[in-house]
Amino acid sequence: MLDHSLEQKLRAALRTEGDDLAFTITSEELERRLALRRRGGLSPLASLGLAAAVGVGMLGLAAVVGGWFDPRPAVGPLPSRSAVVVQASPSATPSPAPSGGPLALPSLDELLGTIDPARVVRAEAVGPNGGLGDQLGAFNSPIEPNVVTFDPVATSGTYYVLAVCAGDGRVVMIVVRADGQSIEEVPITCDGARSLRQMGLEAGSSLQVTSVGHSGWRVVLLAPDRPAPHAATIDRGGVVPEGADVALEAESRTLEPDYTDILTGGGIQSRTEVGSLATRTRYDVYISCAGPTSVRYAFGGRRSSDEPVDPGVLIEYVAGEVECDGTLQHDVIELTLGGGDVSVTAEDRTVWRIVVTQEKPPIASAPDEGGWTLSSGGGPNLDINGQLEDATMAGNAAGGDIRIVVSCSGATTLDLIVDTGPVVGQRVDHLSVDCREGFGTVEKVYAKAGPYIEVTSDPHGVRTWIAITVQTR
Repeated sequence: MLDHSLEQKLRAALRTEGDDLAFTITSEELERRLALRRRGGLSPLASLGLAAAVGVGMLGLAAVVGGWFDPRPAVGPLPSRSAVVVQASPSATPSPAPSGGPLALPSLDELLGTIDPARVVRAEAVGPNGGLGDQLGAFNSPIEPNVVTFDPVATSGTYYVLAVCAGDGRVVMIVVRADGQSIEEVPITCDGARSLRQMGLEAGSSLQVTSVGHSGWRVVLLAPDRPAPHAATIDRGGVVPEGADVALEAESRTLEPDYTDILTGGGIQSRTEVGSLATRTRYDVYISCAGPTSVRYAFGGRRSSDEPVDPGVLIEYVAGEVECDGTLQHDVIELTLGGGDVSVTAEDRTVWRIVVTQEKPPIASAPDEGGWTLSSGGGPNLDINGQLEDATMAGNAAGGDIRIVVSCSGATTLDLIVDTGPVVGQRVDHLSVDCREGFGTVEKVYAKAGPYIEVTSDPHGVRTWIAITVQTR
């Protein structure tokens, strides 16, 4: 016999709980699904049981995610291993920043500390750990704008996406199909609160996060219930497209993954510096790994001891947590970054390999020709702020002739002040290059130059590529 009062009570309970949860599935949506299933031929009793299962599953997931969606104490962990999170977060309240600054963002360690590692497909972070920031300091203006495209998923299905951002910009998650077509856009409210939602992804499609304005963000892509990857080898195939500008290539000292239980040793996480990046607006990360834990790459650096903000603090502007399933994974990071160091953090039982390419310059340094050989130079570099740059370069130690070749590209002109010495301020020359027609080049020979020359470049605009070459013969 069907107990209608029980069904009504269950509906009321689901509606009450649904109203309290900041979740993408509402009580009305549950009832809509219930009605659709009834029209599909389910008996009233069967449809009631199915609705109850869906409701309990969603409510249990949100509860296990912890106080992120409900300020009341979280319930205990569910018996099923399908739960996304295995430890409750203590509060849904956004984290305040130190010294009354902008809202602090959690680090990836803080965000991933409550999540079953087997479920993490990818986790990405833009903006330094601890808050919004950029090259000027951990709590100054954040990196802007930026687009990060995750490696495509291998399996079709419904994925969970955990997201948090802070700032006054606009951040949107976009589902991009294999053919490049965007099929879904989901905005993230940048109030420092964490949100969890479902997104359908087809095999070969990617999750893309785009930010406009002053915002930092964290996004974690979680797979449906599955066992942890157990790869025996990694993909070491050729990863660099022809003509790409390779910034670095590195791999672990560990040659084979080790999945044996940790006894008295092993299981140590270590951070390895693998190279540096130049100032660019796009970086491609190719990474593969195999082992019992995930691997993290990071673009960042350490504040120098004389900096006015956070001296000596390690800052990561971009970080990515990668599942170690042995496949070659490709992340596209499109943002303007003023250079930085690249590191990989991994457990000693894990094998990994990483290659990072950077935006290829449209200009090049002058080649050695006509008896002229390189003495010193700079670039090609991307000037992103249009400010004066002073550089001391090697001239001619014997006091002979030098040739200076300057190339540039951009929607502007470039002026240079050249002091060829040997007495400072005595032999000063001015050069000008028009960078607007694709690229421009100017060269000049100076007789009896000093061992060191001073070059001041003044780009009249932002995003100007500059290459300066000093040659002797």
